[in-house]
Amino acid sequence: MKLTRTWCIAGLVALSIIVPTVSAQGEAGGPIVVTQDSGALPSGCTPPETAELLMRLADAVTSGDATALDMLFTTDDPPGRVDSADGLAFRWYSVTEGVGNRPWRHVVFYDREPLFPYFAERHQQSERWELIAVDMGGSSSRRPGGVGIGYTIRRSADDLPESLTEFARGKGEIDCVAQKIYVWSMGQDDTTSFGTGCPLPPGWSPGTAVIACSRSQEPGVRTGSNARALVPDFRVFGGSAQLPTRCASAYVTGRLRSALSAFNGGREAVFAGRFAARAVFHPYDPTERELRGRAAIARFADARYEQGTSWTGTTLRAPRRPTVRAFGGVRRKVASYGLGLLLSRPGEALVASSASVAVDCVSGLLHRWTGPPVPA
Repeated sequence: MKLTRTWCIAGLVALSIIVPTVSAQGEAGGPIVVTQDSGALPSGCTPPETAELLMRLADAVTSGDATALDMLFTTDDPPGRVDSADGLAFRWYSVTEGVGNRPWRHVVFYDREPLFPYFAERHQQSERWELIAVDMGGSSSRRPGGVGIGYTIRRSADDLPESLTEFARGKGEIDCVAQKIYVWSMGQDDTTSFGTGCPLPPGWSPGTAVIACSRSQEPGVRTGSNARALVPDFRVFGGSAQLPTRCASAYVTGRLRSALSAFNGGREAVFAGRFAARAVFHPYDPTERELRGRAAIARFADARYEQGTSWTGTTLRAPRRPTVRAFGGVRRKVASYGLGLLLSRPGEALVASSASVAVDCVSGLLHRWTGPPVPA
């Protein structure tokens, strides 16, 4: 059984203990310490979840568990080397041991099939992994739904030269929905330096705890996709049976989930498509210039995605009954909702805010959006 212990460090000062970690083999493991979390990573790729995923990988490599290893890598793409930016299928797994243009050993697999016999051979060499640290941020290959990681692993095996350091470092990418790996590139050389992309707490040393963090926004990497649409404990308040089907809270929740998912995922056309053709959009404050129409809304969403801005819904307050408003020259029923939001950008603190959203009860499209009042 695998439980989770997460320590969260605020300003690298206070620690908050939640629950203990036990490895898949039942041996006591170190806690996970989150030293930086923007809150802008999606479900499946938050710092604790990503650390847990890599700890399961380390356990599986060490124990030679072929079934567990098979479940930790994404499905195959076409055979051979495929560098297309489409999809989150398996791309490659590589390990380089030694330094320079002619390392002691280098292996790379562009297909899944030979990967598992390799792991079996490594188990015969008593290969052991211990996750030390992992940091994560935007996908360098810009694949929607993917998150890039950097990691440090304590790695040993019977056949490794004594000149190699005990630490292996590398990069990879994860499919956040499936919680599976599709890129893994790892190197182990003869340097003695230890490094990680995370801030380190005072008194920490490798092996005392697994360090996990989200990176600050990286130039050239689109990071706005790193937020979930709704928090896990999203709640709806109010509402009544007087609301028509397409203004009812269940329908509107689905509509907003879809819209926020598109906003955070860089799919600006999809986000704008959730609005009526002549919708009015006040992005942050009613005193600012309003945006009209889907094209203007799409441009706004695209610009905010490039900045790494994300909106995550926390609550929804439903009206008891609809009102009648002019809509494209026609009077229709509209329900006005209050939407609680968390505004995030990588490397910055979360900001609690809200927006007012009016939904057309005939089409179910968003008719007017005002807020959130605090710029992200």
